[in-house]
Amino acid sequence: MGVEEVIPWMSYDMFVTLLILTGVVILLAVIVYLIKYLIDVTPYAYVNARIRGMEAKLLDDHKLNELIEAGSLVEVIGLLEDTVYSQFIPTNSKDIFSVERSLEMHLAHIYKTLADISPERCRKVLELFEKRYDVRNIKTILRAKYARLDSESTFKMLIPLGKIPESKLRELCE
Repeated sequence: MGVEEVIPWMSYDMFVTLLILTGVVILLAVIVYLIKYLIDVTPYAYVNARIRGMEAKLLDDHKLNELIEAGSLVEVIGLLEDTVYSQFIPTNSKDIFSVERSLEMHLAHIYKTLADISPERCRKVLELFEKRYDVRNIKTILRAKYARLDSESTFKMLIPLGKIPESKLRELCE
């Protein structure tokens, strides 16, 4: 039983041609779907790889236990010297507050890096994290004014992260 017997108005050549065209149309639809999927996912692949790279540089359990068991601030700074945090911690830090501020500066650097490499539609989520620092900076300014600190000392306590521009923060410190 041939094609001509089942569909009398269609020749065998026409049937094969329609079958091939149908296959090509289905193949093109699949290719278009995959390309759209890749275009949607590709920007996140780079960000994901960068985040995984940053994650690998975090302190492991052994290093955290060493930091917990450290007997002095000098020892803590020494333990952090061979980590990614060392570039933010000055070796002449004399108090725990300067070390804490240095670690917060590192976090601010991470947030800025993530904002720079993230696709536009993800930046709104990162902006929510940054608003926390706007609130923190405003609270710090209010506390410093209450304690009657000078504007330069107050500005040094702020974390340069958030939506409030640095010039406005300087103005608020005065």
